[in-house]
Amino acid sequence: MLPFSDTDSEAMSQTKRHYAIKKKAEIFRLFDEGKRPSDIGDAPVTRKTLYQYFSEWRRERRVAGKQTGFAIKKFNRRAYLEGKENERRKKERETITKLVRDWDAILEALKRWDGNSEHTGQRIYLSGSRDYRWLRHVLRLKRDLRGRTVYMTREENLTLHEKWAEIGKKAQDKADFKRLCREEGVGLPSEIKA
Repeated sequence: MLPFSDTDSEAMSQTKRHYAIKKKAEIFRLFDEGKRPSDIGDAPVTRKTLYQYFSEWRRERRVAGKQTGFAIKKFNRRAYLEGKENERRKKERETITKLVRDWDAILEALKRWDGNSEHTGQRIYLSGSRDYRWLRHVLRLKRDLRGRTVYMTREENLTLHEKWAEIGKKAQDKADFKRLCREEGVGLPSEIKA
């Protein structure tokens, strides 16, 4: 005959389980107070179990640990979204600054151009995009009275690129650039629409 019956062994396992849960709850409470596994020297569990509990605690608390690494402070969604918005605006501002540098390079080439559409074989170095383009590829197009697509004249290209460069220096982001173009009555460049 066994020294313990089935009910006795079940009661013992319940007691052990209850004791383990009690230890875990105690350790979780310490983590909630801001302690880390390295701060708990006299833990009632092994170091390995302590670190496992710490990972469980972080998962259960849905930590914003991707940023902080710890679950001490709450995740500030507003600050996170504002940071993302500022980052987006900064990238757009950098894009517009590069375009302004390209437009300035195009302006210099247009000032040297004689206006003859047959003499458009000049190469331009666009410092913003770090690329070489032929003058004929940077000239803007328009529709004539018959509906055909033709190159704009030298003066029209100069005026347009000067306006875009001027607006680009004032604009904070793409939305601001578009708004300023609408106010000035200038069409949007294809680079900004994309």
